[in-house]
Amino acid sequence: ELMKTKNGNKKRKDGPGLGGHAWTMARAAGVGLVLGCLTSSGALGQGADLPYDSGSTSDVDLVIPRPPGGMGIAAGYDPIRKQVVLFGGDYRDSPDTASDQTWVYGVNEADPLAGGVWSCKTIGGVNLGNPAGAVPPARAYARMVWDGANNNMVMYGGWQVGGNRLSDTWIWNGTTWTEVMPANSPGPRSQYALEFFGPTNQVILFGGWDGNGRRDDTWAWTGTNWVLLNPEDAPSPRYQMDMAWDRTNGLLVLFGGNVGDNNATSDETWAYRDIGGGVYNWVLLNTATRPRERQWPRSSSR
Repeated sequence: ELMKTKNGNKKRKDGPGLGGHAWTMARAAGVGLVLGCLTSSGALGQGADLPYDSGSTSDVDLVIPRPPGGMGIAAGYDPIRKQVVLFGGDYRDSPDTASDQTWVYGVNEADPLAGGVWSCKTIGGVNLGNPAGAVPPARAYARMVWDGANNNMVMYGGWQVGGNRLSDTWIWNGTTWTEVMPANSPGPRSQYALEFFGPTNQVILFGGWDGNGRRDDTWAWTGTNWVLLNPEDAPSPRYQMDMAWDRTNGLLVLFGGNVGDNNATSDETWAYRDIGGGVYNWVLLNTATRPRERQWPRSSSR
């Protein structure tokens, strides 16, 4: 990334290579957080490893308390409560275990790089603020996003130790988890792309790994049910890609992913957009320049 020097110029600052991490943008504060990761050295990072603001970085890895380190953490930003919400993660220990912990990070909007405060909300299947409340089973490689139409966080599916993929839908309202029982669902899967898309006022899910292979289906969450969309075109089956809402251009942009044997990766950029008359379709964007092919990319809506 780029960081500013004292004279106002910019220079490149390289951090460690990351994989399996979560990234979320606290838009009100203008700060992003990398949450958990597997670094290029093979080490697991902790929660809130790296706040990022306007091209410069600040390590608040020493914030205590904090979530345990892990890969495949589900995380998103609640703009009403101004909190980053985190659930689950793969500890990659031996034997392998996954987390059922919920943490929230209160962003310090006055001084984002000074760090905020982590607070544990659920652990060991117990909601610490509401012991009678439900808690999602432990998992990793799920995704969680803010549903701007219904003002809550929505989390779907994921991976459990042993390889089982989940197909449950959970809502976090700031204090309590509620499992929703929709009539339809995308089925068991993990490592899919999930994002709220303002033009349709829906959360959109694409692709993922169902335990047997890659998926290329597109689903919309209405707040009460999952609806299978049938766009004329779509990216090839893939998982471990990312997707973000480009508010300026009215696009849902998808990049990268694991697309083939021997972990072949993609450098394709796709946009889900209105192609006319309120009809939405996936369109391959042939950009003049593009990032290198990769899996585990992370992006945020702007």
